[in-house]
Amino acid sequence: ITLSTEADKITLHIDVFHSYLCLLALSTLLSVLPQSLARSSVASPSVSPPVRRRSPKLNLRLEIIELQFFLTLPQNVKLFGQIRRLRSLGSKPMNVTLDWDTLLVAGTSPTVLGKWDDLVRSRSTTLRIEHSPNNEGSQPFTVALESESARLRIPFRYAFSTIIDNAIEFSKSTKQLVHQFVKGKDDFILNPLPEKAKRLPRIDLNIKLFAVEIQDDPFETRLNIIWRVGYEEQIARLERSNAFDVKVEGLN
Repeated sequence: ITLSTEADKITLHIDVFHSYLCLLALSTLLSVLPQSLARSSVASPSVSPPVRRRSPKLNLRLEIIELQFFLTLPQNVKLFGQIRRLRSLGSKPMNVTLDWDTLLVAGTSPTVLGKWDDLVRSRSTTLRIEHSPNNEGSQPFTVALESESARLRIPFRYAFSTIIDNAIEFSKSTKQLVHQFVKGKDDFILNPLPEKAKRLPRIDLNIKLFAVEIQDDPFETRLNIIWRVGYEEQIARLERSNAFDVKVEGLN
């Protein structure tokens, strides 16, 4: 069985409040679902014994021409993302393939109000998550990323630490909301407790061209260009002045 979905354009707005509303709606559905199942079982006059059947192989296919998302992290840290020609294929057990033509992630400019600065770009990228039971003691799956080109850009005065810190806060908030609304618990789960060693998956990266751009102060950049142009002009002027002096001495 293959379930296929196609869309021209999808725009997502994601923040903690939207996560709260979605999980609240999900908890409401979960609270209603067992009652409906109970009523349907009572209404049926007889219940046939369960028959073991081989579950069919299910494949999921998704294709989106353009996907845009606006992510608002805590402390009003905003990110914008755009993916063109996103294609996804998933099957059991844990085999997912994502590939896209172009990816853009941008953040708000720290120097110009209302402007967006691109942070990450990639082209012709494929992401695979494959089930791999024999994975040398790691998690039983492998993550492979292949890309034609990728670029990481650090704008002037942009602090990536704000994205990391607020992304951690966002994940913790979502974890607490899932614990409260989906699992139906009222306790606080974010207190640090002893945990076992993490088993990480195997990660394979293959990027043909990877570039890192660190932007300097635009004013300093302009001064540098003026200095280099002026330096060359000064050398040419001194050469003309020396040639003129030589000609004057020859005439005398």
